Amino acid sequence: MSFIAEWTHELHVLEHTFEALPDLKLSLEEVHPAGSGDESATVFYHWASGVDFEAFEAAMDADPHCDTLAPISTVGDRRLYRITASEEGSRVILYPVVAESDMVILDSTLTRDGLRSRVRIPSREALATFKESCQDQSLWFSLNRLYREQPGGRDYGVTDSQREALLAALEAGYFEVPRGTTLRELASAFGISDQALSARLRRGQAGLLRQTLATDDRGI
Repeated sequence: MSFIAEWTHELHVLEHTFEALPDLKLSLEEVHPAGSGDESATVFYHWASGVDFEAFEAAMDADPHCDTLAPISTVGDRRLYRITASEEGSRVILYPVVAESDMVILDSTLTRDGLRSRVRIPSREALATFKESCQDQSLWFSLNRLYREQPGGRDYGVTDSQREALLAALEAGYFEVPRGTTLRELASAFGISDQALSARLRRGQAGLLRQTLATDDRGI
């Protein structure tokens, strides 16, 4: 059975762009080799947000890590771009390590603070290989979560309703000290009783504990 790894690591790419646009966020949609005889190049489809698009395009045109940039689609405050890495950019990205290790990127977001990713990995050895690749480039690496993938796609051993309730409680400050909201206020937002929400949160927390602290898959 495969694992799901969630990590954050430093990435020395598009540094000029992030210096000019510190609020920029790039969310990965798809990535693949460029083809057309250029085996070294990689094409990324990223949703850009948090910045003015004209300023982003100007910054990318001047960034040595970007070879070509093409807008694809605009949805609300996000714009999808096709980005081809330059030769210099290809030397610092770590996607080849991911592909060669049979990893699958599920989510990935790049900001000035680093690259945060959720990745399906075939083994602990694959994760160790990726971590070593970061160390070889003197990049810091932080493994945030590692757990076995659950049948039916249930992450962390929680159901969709439990996940929704737990995240809502977290965002509202329910788990903070002192609490930022009450159980009654949260239950009202979900349209259920205090008792029903309390039970949902307890079951969700129990599932999280079984899949994290109570498992042997706590790291490498």
